[in-house]
Amino acid sequence: MTVTQPPRRFNLGMFIREYFFSSWFSPFWLAFLAYVTVRFTINRLAVAPIATIIILLIWIGTLGWMINADMSRNHNSRTYWLKENMYNSVTNVLVSLLIVLMLSGIVIQLWNYGVVRASWTDVPLGIDERIPVDEFNVEGVDLALLEAGESVSIPFEQNGLGTDIREYKYKIDSANPDVVIRSEEYIYLGRNLFGDEAGANWGAVRDNFANLMVFRFKEYSPRLWAALAIIAALAVFSVLVTRVLDPESNPDDDVDEIYVPGQNSQQLSIWRLLMNFLWLLSPFVIWKLLLGSTMSGMINIIAGAIMLFVTLYIVLYRRQTINVTLLGWIASGWLIFGLLIAPLFSIALRGLLQGAGMGVVGSINLTTGLVIFGHIVFGLLFLYNFVLPFFNGGPRPEFKLGNGGWLILAWLAVLALRQFTPEIAQAIFFIDYEAIEVVDPDQTWGGLLLSVIIALFAIVVSFPMGILLAMGRRSEINGVPWWLTYPLAGLAAIWFFATSTPELFATSRNWFESVLAFWPIVIILLAFALQRAFDGNVLAAFSTMFIEMVRGVPMITIIFFAIIFVPLFLPPGTEINQTWRVMAGFTFFSAAYLAENVRGGLQALSKGQYEAADAVGLSGFQKYAYIIMPQALRAVIPAIVGQFIGLFKDTSLVFLVGLFDLLAVANNISGQPDWINVRTEPYLLLAVIFFFGSAIMAGYSRRLEAQLGVGER
Repeated sequence: MTVTQPPRRFNLGMFIREYFFSSWFSPFWLAFLAYVTVRFTINRLAVAPIATIIILLIWIGTLGWMINADMSRNHNSRTYWLKENMYNSVTNVLVSLLIVLMLSGIVIQLWNYGVVRASWTDVPLGIDERIPVDEFNVEGVDLALLEAGESVSIPFEQNGLGTDIREYKYKIDSANPDVVIRSEEYIYLGRNLFGDEAGANWGAVRDNFANLMVFRFKEYSPRLWAALAIIAALAVFSVLVTRVLDPESNPDDDVDEIYVPGQNSQQLSIWRLLMNFLWLLSPFVIWKLLLGSTMSGMINIIAGAIMLFVTLYIVLYRRQTINVTLLGWIASGWLIFGLLIAPLFSIALRGLLQGAGMGVVGSINLTTGLVIFGHIVFGLLFLYNFVLPFFNGGPRPEFKLGNGGWLILAWLAVLALRQFTPEIAQAIFFIDYEAIEVVDPDQTWGGLLLSVIIALFAIVVSFPMGILLAMGRRSEINGVPWWLTYPLAGLAAIWFFATSTPELFATSRNWFESVLAFWPIVIILLAFALQRAFDGNVLAAFSTMFIEMVRGVPMITIIFFAIIFVPLFLPPGTEINQTWRVMAGFTFFSAAYLAENVRGGLQALSKGQYEAADAVGLSGFQKYAYIIMPQALRAVIPAIVGQFIGLFKDTSLVFLVGLFDLLAVANNISGQPDWINVRTEPYLLLAVIFFFGSAIMAGYSRRLEAQLGVGER
């Protein structure tokens, strides 16, 4: 686009008054800025004359081009962009040149340090060699110079660009003049990144690249390649679904569609349902690969997932409800209790009883008894409803499950396979029953692998937690009434005053401990705060306290709390790996901040959105799932992605608690005998990795914002 207007006469006086003397401060500021720019330009001319001259020519050419277009009033899109963004004032003209020169200087120095003068060999320096003078005969070395006390250097290795990087250094041994010492040295030994004679030694990075990526998990590299293959296969399948198999791309194809409840206007193809389901399943399979599992555990996940997908397909595609009679519910409930609830119930109850002081034996006996009692209850219900009618001469009861009910039983039957012995599993699946060795994540996971696992786990788990916390903080449900809160708090305070305070007061050693003995008064204060600030809304109180307490301390405090204090609250004999505790700390920290971001998105919506959702008769779940939450999350995409980027970079803190993440491995390189004091190169690699990881998330965020029209509609 070209905009042409009649040319105008140049008024020098008006130009000077407008751009140089618009205020009393302008001439002083411009004089200072011009002095800095000229001095820096002269310095760059001395260091890199060719590059600086090219930049000056481009700067002068674009400035003249813009001025000519402005004077002739014949701007095109490029000259108009230059005028509006780079050369719209004298300050911007000088600052543009200064910034370009600075950036070019940094890029040139990084290029020289990391490429031109860099060493790519992973062969460490050799040990000094001692050669007798009478046997010394090296081409290019004058023995007379060595005897005169001088040293001579002969390059013997070059990098890919032809730059000498390693040399032999010859000198006479000061303790024995009859011996010449030959040592290997790097020509560019400077560790100063911006030194003129500094060069990178990438051999240290090459030698430790596997450690930087996966640390000790390199011993189990086939698992990692299998996990990457799963992700690559899902990515290819997703492209195939969205570009070829999706009905939107092929509207004429007769493709099965799945009805989505609550979204009558939308249809989900069977392929998209399968794609989404596989992506949701992939973290569990990859988790089993990286951590290790029995073969029955892997088969359990895959087969159970297949059954779950078939169940969803029949319920959504065939639109059949799961009609289960009383007998069906009893049988299904029995399987659910035996396979899922009972094991979790046993673990939780046993830990609770051990913490209460019953000991290991007592807790096992009581827990086993309660589990057996549960089986007896289900068994009696089954006998009463199915077996007893036969003896009473009554009609045979109907045992009808329906398609959905049989699918549930089949799914639970697949879950029961993990209880089989190796021989039975081998006979059923016709494969060797070999366990995937379970690894200790504290000792095995490390490097970039550990950083990515912690970041992905915290991002995935904290997202729904943050949404629930945000909704909980804004909840307006009816709280616990005051006439119930205050009496319960008073009774609890009286009980602890009678049982705890006398003993604590009698054993107190100073006035501070004496005051702490009266701690039950805190119960009454908490009850008052619950009623005063939250009208008895326990959900809002818990969400608010959690968010504010977590946001009130730095990340490193949460990590140390997870490592040091969490074991104090666990039952005796219970151990949790440091990796799990750190992952939990990152998750809670991220969830608290995410909750505030989501709350901001919820507050940005007008009240009319809530009223419109209520007016069309949507339930509370449908209102938030289809109307409120999509708009709220869309409005805060930049804030959420920014938090996830910060979370990914914060994983570098875990080395402080003894985990070997990317930063910890980089720190250890400089302590290796072959790479003493090599620090700059690993940190540069870390900077590149974190930059590209953050850039990928930021790029996806911008793409998502463009697709959703954030800031445009």
